[in-house]
Amino acid sequence: MTVPPSCLCLSWEVNAILSGVIVLLIICSAFFSGCETAFTSVNSMRMKHYADEKVKGARKAVWICDHYDIALSTILVGNNLVNIGATTICAFLISSAITNPTLSNILNTVVMTIVLLICGEITPKALAKHNAEKVALRYSGALFVVIKILMPITFLFNKLQKALLRKNNGSQTPTVTEEELESIIDTMEEEGVIDSVDADLIQGVLDLDQKIVYNAMTPRVDVTAVEKNESIENIKKVFVETKFSRLPVYDEDMDHIIGILSEKDLASQIFLQQQVDISACISKPMFVNENMKLDDMIRQMQKEKKHMAIVVDEHGGTNGIITLEDAIEEVWGEIYDEHDEVKCAEFEKIDDNNFVVDAEIEIEELFKNLGIEHLPSNNYSSLGAFLFELAEKSLPKQDQVLDFVTIDERVDDDANYYEVAIALHFKLIKVENNRIRRVLITTEVLNNEEKLTRDSSASEQ
Repeated sequence: MTVPPSCLCLSWEVNAILSGVIVLLIICSAFFSGCETAFTSVNSMRMKHYADEKVKGARKAVWICDHYDIALSTILVGNNLVNIGATTICAFLISSAITNPTLSNILNTVVMTIVLLICGEITPKALAKHNAEKVALRYSGALFVVIKILMPITFLFNKLQKALLRKNNGSQTPTVTEEELESIIDTMEEEGVIDSVDADLIQGVLDLDQKIVYNAMTPRVDVTAVEKNESIENIKKVFVETKFSRLPVYDEDMDHIIGILSEKDLASQIFLQQQVDISACISKPMFVNENMKLDDMIRQMQKEKKHMAIVVDEHGGTNGIITLEDAIEEVWGEIYDEHDEVKCAEFEKIDDNNFVVDAEIEIEELFKNLGIEHLPSNNYSSLGAFLFELAEKSLPKQDQVLDFVTIDERVDDDANYYEVAIALHFKLIKVENNRIRRVLITTEVLNNEEKLTRDSSASEQ
């Protein structure tokens, strides 16, 4: 039996109430969609900071971030319930006005799809993405109440989720990795939150556990030491000329260091008595492996109350010395007092293609400053060591030019990666006693033919 159209028509009061319910359900859909995006995008560490500052809504926002799996289940269940409810009521209203079921179903699908996409998904998610903190703080209380209300329903889903993911419970990843922290520091520097000095300081602290004693020590050829039988006058003269507060003391040669002589201890002995016994002034030396981590060495120095250590190589000989100041300078940079001679800048940019650098600069730092990712295959401690090997058959000479070709990856305007060949020309502008001190670097972008020519000529040499 066919129902007359008049029986399907609803009063305007009922239509108004149902239409209001649809609007309310769409607003709830927008609420759930916005909360999902906001709590996905928000910085949980910043929320914890706001909670410490007692910002309104921050404590509940932190709880939601810490229990995001529960919150997500609630959001998905709630969003589906309100979307299904809105679609069902809209279908009822349209079917009451249009007797053709096919036409009413099509019209309901089209209308509700458009309305839910625009008002329930795209718009709230876009707004929440750009205002994640404000949305999270403002609506955390309401979402927290909904989570508690829907807990009986979401409880089953959470149990199912934990059962499915139980095998991965032992491999939880940290909130922030060291690489991500370094990226955060770079972003903060680019955005002007911290200056380059603070960024370098934080980066230096993070890199400290990766650096070894060999990278920071004073090499043997630069060490000033005194022999145990040296006259007091000569020792005082060395202290005056070098301005050092401590000197290694050796027996016969530098491979047999027997102690560290402090300027204060020597001065005290001279002040108290006429005859000075050097053996009574020196303290027991601390010996460290050249491959020891710098942070471990600092802890050992703190434990033994030492300010200087003797660096030993694999043969047991003296490779150099390192002081507590040397280790600290790996974090802070060069530290000068009123007696120190100020060094030239380690990396000085002349123009886009020419740079003057200190030969003691680390290879990794050099290539980072040059903007080149591909490092030489061997693990060189410094630019000087790299150039010394690059010279091969001859000792380094003043104004000698050494060439090196590498590959660099770059990004074009369409965000596509491409490779370019880079020629690095190293001119030795300062060489002392066969030791490279300062280098002028000129960079040149090569085309493929030039690269092939240079590679072939290099192999012939």
